[in-house]
Amino acid sequence: MPNSIDEHWYYLHTNGDLMHKRLYPGDDNSPFVRRIWRINPSDRATAWIMLLEACALNANRARVKELCQKWGCDAKDFTEFMLQTLKPTQEMVKGAYIFFEKILGLDFDAWAAWLERTPKGAEPDWSTMPKPKEEAPNANPS
Repeated sequence: MPNSIDEHWYYLHTNGDLMHKRLYPGDDNSPFVRRIWRINPSDRATAWIMLLEACALNANRARVKELCQKWGCDAKDFTEFMLQTLKPTQEMVKGAYIFFEKILGLDFDAWAAWLERTPKGAEPDWSTMPKPKEEAPNANPS
């Protein structure tokens, strides 16, 4: 498969690691490769698709979170991505729930309800977007 100067490749190893390769990683039929994604830095959708599908496929959450921080993939950016995505796949939907709950610490249903309150064609009121869930207080303080 040809490699453009603007492309990067990530693959999901069977151990859950998301591995970066500058060139196409090779054998699609390797028993150690669960999925391969081509990422084009000029097309954010490719990064979002990889992140969401990787979440759905149980990728290492710390690595997903690291990439989200590096690339600025947060709830606001996700909103922009989803507004441009006509038909997300089932894997992307499953990954979105995991992304919100486990990576961002947000309740996906609360976020979706917030977004639905935004009038069509209007910019969401980001100041009212749900905040990350607070950790439960320690039941047995020392």
